Order: sequence, then C-alpha cells, then structure tokens
Amino acid sequence: MILPEIKGILTKELITDKPLIDIAGCFSDIAGTVFLLGSKSGSASDYNILGLKPWLTISSKGTRISLHPHKQEVEADPFDILKRILGKYHSESGILPVNSGLFGYFAYDLCRILENIPNTAMDDLNLPDLYLCAPSIILVEDIKTGKILIHTIEIDSENAETHDYLRKWLDLNLNLNLNNNSSDSASYSAKNLRSVFTEETYIKAVSEIKELISAGDVYQVNLSQRFEAEFKGDSFKLFKDFYSSNPASFFAYINAGDHTIVSTSPERFVSRRGAEIETRPIKGTRPRKSDIEQDEKIRQDLLTSPKDDAELSMIVDLMRNDFGRIAKPGSVKVKTHKEMESYENVHHLFSSIVAELEDGYDSVDFLKAVFPAGSITGCPKIRSMEIIDELEPVSRHIYTGSIGYIGFNDSLDLSVAIRTCVIKNEKIYFSAGGGVVFDSDPKSEYEETLHKAETIMKALGSGNEENQKEYLMWLNGFFVPESLPFLRISDPGANGVGFFETIYAENDNIYFLKDHLERFQKTWNQIFNHAPETPAPAISYEDIIKRLLEKNGLMQKAARVRISVYATSESPGYFLSILARPYVHRLVSINKRGVDTIIFDKPQTSPFAELKTTSR
Repeated sequence: MILPEIKGILTKELITDKPLIDIAGCFSDIAGTVFLLGSKSGSASDYNILGLKPWLTISSKGTRISLHPHKQEVEADPFDILKRILGKYHSESGILPVNSGLFGYFAYDLCRILENIPNTAMDDLNLPDLYLCAPSIILVEDIKTGKILIHTIEIDSENAETHDYLRKWLDLNLNLNLNNNSSDSASYSAKNLRSVFTEETYIKAVSEIKELISAGDVYQVNLSQRFEAEFKGDSFKLFKDFYSSNPASFFAYINAGDHTIVSTSPERFVSRRGAEIETRPIKGTRPRKSDIEQDEKIRQDLLTSPKDDAELSMIVDLMRNDFGRIAKPGSVKVKTHKEMESYENVHHLFSSIVAELEDGYDSVDFLKAVFPAGSITGCPKIRSMEIIDELEPVSRHIYTGSIGYIGFNDSLDLSVAIRTCVIKNEKIYFSAGGGVVFDSDPKSEYEETLHKAETIMKALGSGNEENQKEYLMWLNGFFVPESLPFLRISDPGANGVGFFETIYAENDNIYFLKDHLERFQKTWNQIFNHAPETPAPAISYEDIIKRLLEKNGLMQKAARVRISVYATSESPGYFLSILARPYVHRLVSINKRGVDTIIFDKPQTSPFAELKTTSR
C-alpha cells in the first residue's frame, strides 16, 4: 500500500465576507467535497468544516478496499487499513477541532465486518461501505465567533502540491464559481415517492418483532422503511433547504462521485477530544403541533412516558457497556439523562454518556467498540441486527451509519446518519425507523416513521417546481397509477417476451403515429405468430393517447409516449400499457454535449433485430 508523506500543514485565517455555505456551494459538484455544518445554535457542534481537493480517497466494499491516487486495490479488513493510515499520519497538533484527517461516511453495513451478521437483504444500490477523503484544503469556521481558519496540507509525492498552489486553486475556483452558484436559479424536483414497505407489511413486521420480544429473544429492535423517489436537479440546493428549514444539530453534504449524501441529523453518535469520549443517544419521539397548548401536552407526555423512559434507559445501558470495552475503568458516566430537544417537526429525548479512553487505544478501536449506534439497532445489539436483516428487504447503506471526520490529531466527531438521503442515478433514497418494544402499538410505530420522514418529504416537495402527482398509465382498458405492479415473475413478459414503441407528442400532435403502429403490428405478428388466438386488439390508439396526455396534463407540452406489450401466461395472453411522461432530451438528462458513436461490424442474425423488443 503506497501512501505519501505529509510535508507540512499551513494554517491561516481566511478573511472573507462570503458565508461558508456559499463557499461550499462553489465546490459541491466536485467529487471529494465534504461539508459538515453544525447547528445554528451551536448546541451540539461548535464548528462548520469544509474539506476540499482530497489527496487520498478510501472506499471499501466488504474486504475490497480502493485507494486513490494510484488506483490501488487491497483485500483486507477496512478497519485494519484505517488503523494503518491513522497511525502513519498521527499528529500531536492541538489545533481544534481538526486540521488534517479523514472526512466522509461509514455505512451501517460495515457491521458485517465487525460481527457475523447474515446478509440476506437486497443490496440494490451497490454503494461503498466506507467512503473517506483526506482533504488538501480544510476550512474550519467557529460558529460562535464566525472566524474561519484555512488549513492546507502539503504532501510529498510526484505531484506535490505547495501551499501556495492550493490557495491559488481555492481562489480561482471561488472566483469562477461564485457568480454561477446562485441559489435563486438552482432547483430540484422529486416525484413518484414510494416505500419498500406498505403499511400492512410494516405493521406485520412490527408484530413479528413483538412476538420475538414476548418469547424473550430480544428486548428492542429498531425497524425502518426505505423511501425512494425520482430526483433531478441540484442536490446542494436540497442541502441548503434542509439547513434553512430544519434546526438539526448535524448537517452534511458529501459528493462521492457517482452518488451524493445529504444529511440533517439531530443525533451525535460519538466524539473524541484526546482521551475524552462522548455519545448522545436519542430515544423517544413525538410529532410537534402548531397549537402551543397541544404541543406542550405532547412534550409532557414524552417526558412522562414509561415506554420512552425504559427505551432510552435501555440504550444508555447498552452504550455504557460499549464504552466499557475501551474506556478506563470507572470513567464511564451518564452526564445527562432524559433531556428534551425540540425541532421543527418533532420532540426528542436524549442522554449523554462520557468516558476517558484507555491508554493504547486509538480512534479505530473506539469506533469498532461502538459501531453501529445502539440507539438505531436495538438490544441486545447483535441479535437485533440479525432481525433487522431478516425483516428489512433492502440494505440500509448510509442510514444509521455515521457521517463526520476522524482527525489525525486524536479528534473525532460522527453523527448518526438519520434524516439522511442518498442521491444516485436520478433517484433519491432515505429511510425512517423507530424502536419496537413489548408494548409498542404497530400502527403507531408505522406512523412514527412517517413523522420522522416528514422533514425530508417536505423539503422534496418545496424544491419541486414540477407536478408532484404520480402519472397515470393506460393498462388493458383502465387508467391506473404508473406504480401499479402488473407482472408476475413467472410471466413470459418478465423474462423478456415483449416489445414497445416510443412516440413523440407535442401540442396535441402525435408524430408518425401511423408508422409506429405499422411496425407495432408487424412486431405483434412475429411475437405472437405461434398464438393466432391472440390477435392485436382493435382499439383507437390515438384516442387513448390523447386522453392519457390530457389526464397527465401534457396536452400542450412535449411528451414521450410509450406503448408496451408484455406476454403473460393467463388470458388474454398479454398486458398492453401506454405511458405518457414529459419529454426531456436524452443528452440534457445526462448533462452531455454530444453522442458517442461506435461501429458494430458483425451482422445481425436474429429475426427480431429490426423489432423493438424488450430483450434485444
């Protein structure tokens, strides 16, 4: 493993009249940018930190670790690699909170490196378990004073970057991007929100957990549901909307190249300053009310709730036990217990546990002892994680993992990744969950997840200038929501037996419809030539398309119409669907200026080559 040397760190005060969040916006589209923004009140985090231009990037998937630059691939325990890196660059610097280190995230799924947890949930996002950057430039703002320090890290390598070069790079990009970084023009849109659970399936999963609790298998399990929606636009604008509308304690924006993380978390996972360590678990949540008297009643209900008191006390004991594995004997103390924190949409209860790290242990030992947070797994922790894997259909990834930094100077600050979004391939994903105990009401547990997700849902709605409603489709004679599933896995259509036509429509005109329908009929005859009892339906496609465009509000807009046929094993032998969506040019949607052209010099021999089949 090739690692460069740090030649020196230069620290200067940055004199600017520009808010740090606007400076961060100038670099938000550059991979490796990490922005950690503290509470406006400074209640939990006293600093805003921006990391830029990484000289080292580490990502891992299982035991496959990638390091850049030099595109190194290593097969190892990611915590062992992390320990080697922190050991190599260990510094006695007393500059707080951090002047060099690793910034990024630890996904929940790293738990399988630490414990023998089953892996049966679908990893449909295929994202790293760990993504950390070592920035060449770190800007640190003291929230209370507004003073900004800029740390430039000079490394010894073939492409060594001097402090002067780094400052020039920062100034150049600021000057180039500030004029183009207008929050007034930036926008985003999200639509077709859905969950991996239905209300019924979530309630059923809660009931299964209650049965396990009754059997003495476990005391508490944190169950979550993941939401997803189509997303287009500026992810940093979403981040700024989170910050302006939600007074949380820990905000984060991470550009990881092929995906982006946006977080607005109320909960500190762990922090370290030298030998002093702390955790602040949250347990107990109530939705807020606009009426002052009702809101106070809910607040008192939370403070006096036996269920929430027991739940928080249980997690405090769990975290005390985790701390005991790496703390000096007798140093673990509950600093505060059952304190109230109130946010825009919810009230929370939290506690604070502090301790002194035992001599000989470093930040990696600390992290391994406590990861993932007990407040978002359950008790006992390992059995709870096994149940989570069994009942949640998809991997959690960043949700309930951790976001923040590990400094080379024995500093560390990580939030729990709740109220956190992943944006990838024009989709946004976020999760919400709650702790299930013996006397939990399944329906109330489901509703609590909706209350917790409300902050993100509201932001996605406020930033969207497009129509938020789900589009309709025409399916075998009915106008139904697009999200309606209509194929069984055993149907031939789910295995590639189908075909389609894509048509352009605008201002009440359906272009080349006759030509499309002629090819559609030709394809139908070839696909169903073995089944003469399955003739093409004699319907007026033009009338159906116009009605669909009208229902979706697309009559006077550019629209993409898709007619699709999927073979089924039951009468009438097919599903015929027609979709109509707003048309966006392919190059615009992928932000590309031109097309790539290649020549395929082998002749097509399939009789279906001239047809638009779903399996080409």
